[in-house]
Amino acid sequence: MWRMLTVFIILSIIATPLLAQTYISSTSANSDPLSEGLHFIKSPTQATLDNWTATTSAPMLGSPKLADLNGDGIDEIILATYGIINPYGEGWIHAWDGAGNELPGFPIQVIGAAPGTPAVGDIDNDGDLEIVQGTWNYLYVFNGDGTLYPGYPIGNYITQAVTLTDLDNIEGLEIIVPSSNAMHVYHSNGSGYGGFPVYAAHSLTAAAVADLDGDFQSEIVAGSFVASGSPSDSIYAWHSDTFPVSGFPVPTAGSVKVPPVIADLDNNGTMEIIADCWSQTGTDQLYVWDDSGSLLPGWPQAVAYCRLSSPSVGDIDNDGDLEIIVGGWSTVPSGEKIHAYHHDGATVAGFPVVLNNAISGNLNNTPVVGDIDGDGLLEIVIKAKNNVFALNHDGSVVTGFPVPLDDENHSGTTSPTPVLGDTDGDGLVEIFAAACYDNVLSIDMNGAYNSSAMPWPSYQFNAYNWGAYLPVEPQNVSVSIFAVGGPIVIPASGGVFDFTVTAFNLEPEAVTCDVWISAEVPGIGWVGPFYAVYDWMISSYSGVEDLPGSQIVPARAPAGTYTYAIHSGQYPDVIWNQHSFTFEKLGDEEGGIDLSDWICDFEMADDKLAEAIVPEEIQVTGCYPNPFNPVTVIGFQLPASGEVTLSVYDISGRLVAELVDGWREAGWHNVTFDGSGLASGIYIYQLTGGKLHATGKMLLVK
Repeated sequence: MWRMLTVFIILSIIATPLLAQTYISSTSANSDPLSEGLHFIKSPTQATLDNWTATTSAPMLGSPKLADLNGDGIDEIILATYGIINPYGEGWIHAWDGAGNELPGFPIQVIGAAPGTPAVGDIDNDGDLEIVQGTWNYLYVFNGDGTLYPGYPIGNYITQAVTLTDLDNIEGLEIIVPSSNAMHVYHSNGSGYGGFPVYAAHSLTAAAVADLDGDFQSEIVAGSFVASGSPSDSIYAWHSDTFPVSGFPVPTAGSVKVPPVIADLDNNGTMEIIADCWSQTGTDQLYVWDDSGSLLPGWPQAVAYCRLSSPSVGDIDNDGDLEIIVGGWSTVPSGEKIHAYHHDGATVAGFPVVLNNAISGNLNNTPVVGDIDGDGLLEIVIKAKNNVFALNHDGSVVTGFPVPLDDENHSGTTSPTPVLGDTDGDGLVEIFAAACYDNVLSIDMNGAYNSSAMPWPSYQFNAYNWGAYLPVEPQNVSVSIFAVGGPIVIPASGGVFDFTVTAFNLEPEAVTCDVWISAEVPGIGWVGPFYAVYDWMISSYSGVEDLPGSQIVPARAPAGTYTYAIHSGQYPDVIWNQHSFTFEKLGDEEGGIDLSDWICDFEMADDKLAEAIVPEEIQVTGCYPNPFNPVTVIGFQLPASGEVTLSVYDISGRLVAELVDGWREAGWHNVTFDGSGLASGIYIYQLTGGKLHATGKMLLVK
């Protein structure tokens, strides 16, 4: 399924001053919120801000997320709050566009307070996004239009963020839900997954997920905590079959109150786990373990009051590996602090930085990392008490910061983490931040938005809440675009030209990508897209060929040489492949660019699949997923048509399945293998065509 981009609209909203309140969340299912210190303090807001604000009239502890809910090619802002009338008995889920307008169908009222951060993803692989939110009473799933997803809500007590990932390598996403000391996992339809829940000694944080051991399946990592603190707690790690990862749990010097994160800090090909803890007997600690639970040299580091700041990572000094960034507080010198460390525990030059904030408190959200000003270097953004701060890579303050965002910070739990993105489609960075009560703020930056320059743009990395730094690998999706009718020359009065497009997926499995058309305009630079298809799923070794299209060039377009290009990748900045041609415009009537005048008549069409490219030799191209449970897809290629067999054997050589036995055309083929009736183990698949053979191995894990 794809989503079409049409027009960019840039609007603005004037702020509305209201009152701010401080809230502290209950972390026990049976506790009285007032007994845990839940209270509010009213304070006046600042004057009208230069950037748009909206109000929720409710406390907010979870963080905002960005996702394209309505399919217009531009991300919306999703945020959950406590209740307005009854903070503990209800909650609200908001969704704003980039101008601050609430989307149709929002806000959504839910039963029970909603202190956790929402997760957003396509849980059922139908091409549309769903919102997953936990409350004190239920696990909810909503469609992107705000309607309730079938099978939900499910009763559960949830104070933490939920996480979405594909645990079984089968179509769709699983939902990972911490509830007190249990970690639950659900399929998208609400049924329980495997042998979950698993249990810890104390309450669990939100989960981070990544493949720790190279088995092509994600592990689940979380910390344990006691609301009032404890002398020791742990970091847990489980396989997707509920068994603990070897070496885990590992002990910490106190409660782990914010989720751990996962990243390959030193570029050695294996993952590290980073977490901080609240030490009741000394200074809070920041840890780094390897994937087997062993502490790395140089760790832990003592970081005062880092207990409520989940770490982030990014290469802020351009040395080729990742640094760890975390917030804290200290008395000497007094103030909120941003810390940055190399993977070996050494302090990054220029850090720690003490924020110049009139009313300071410990930083209790995640520092997000990205290039917000378009200078090619990374900045750090964090919400402090009453202000949003931004630091350059060397620790100096970004020009124009801090930006006021009125609230009274709280000390009992986390507060909303800002998020970086392009929420209004203008190609520039926006910072969206929330106070802990009522006010939310969008800061429109001047720097060009580049998604590949946003290593940690939100709480727990992305809209799925993975909590793991996993850069997207480029895919081999070939695109080409050719002019029809020779050299193109457009008169000063404007005109139209024709073109054709071919796009092929040369990967052995299906790929989902964006394809878009834009132009480099003389004297202006790249503009567009004039056409875009988002989340286009292309089957393995297939595509579209010689699709016709036409482009209107308006009279006001400047004179000169244009480059007209097609791109594949992740719009707008992650480009896997591109191709272009040039055309000339002889003059202009008015000058300037208005996208509404550039009409592109073109459409990618799944019903116009191109003929397969003929391979050069007989070959099995692998299976996906591998390992699998219980279904996988085996790919093979044939240089010529003929009789072929594709057989599956167990490790002893016994034939267990005959998948193909007959005539097949030349080209690429996929066959599904279902191992439901077989035991876990290694299986061999063999392709035979005439006197030629090709084999491969696959691992069934139940």
